[in-house]
Amino acid sequence: LLLHESLRQLVEDGVIAQRDGRWVEQMPLPDGVVGDLGLIVVRRSQHLKPPVRLVLEALTGVEDTIGGAALEEMVARHGLSAGEVVDALEALERVGLIRVEPGQPVTAARIRHPLVRDELYRQLPAERRKALHEDAGELFARLPGASAFPSVAGGHLALAGWPHRALDALIRAANRCLE
Repeated sequence: LLLHESLRQLVEDGVIAQRDGRWVEQMPLPDGVVGDLGLIVVRRSQHLKPPVRLVLEALTGVEDTIGGAALEEMVARHGLSAGEVVDALEALERVGLIRVEPGQPVTAARIRHPLVRDELYRQLPAERRKALHEDAGELFARLPGASAFPSVAGGHLALAGWPHRALDALIRAANRCLE
């Protein structure tokens, strides 16, 4: 992953290019470009427009439990339309931060690699992470399909700093296991 991302960044920065079927150096290698996934992720995400950043943050904060209509609903709470979500996901795929599985709708996109997701999550301010988890917890507490997994809502609410609300969902999950 690191080698691939470093090479991609070198191409994007114009440091290397293909000429006559071979890779050639176009300019001297800048410091810190190779070997620092965090820096690469920052460089890819720093110029994103606000709607694109919002979608990326939603995927980053709750990727393991979100996708499709749930993603659209989560960001719709912040005023984004379904079309804006699709546009944002396409922009994120172009910069290499997410991938869309062939044959799947674009709204079922995932962060490109778990290490990229971890780096994006680490870079989010703590208050933003809590807000994302609160949004996700509330969403999954009321979504019809998600009610089959109350522990998902409870986990997000706990990460949002709402232990009493999380406890209710986690007790429902425990009771479901005992049925």
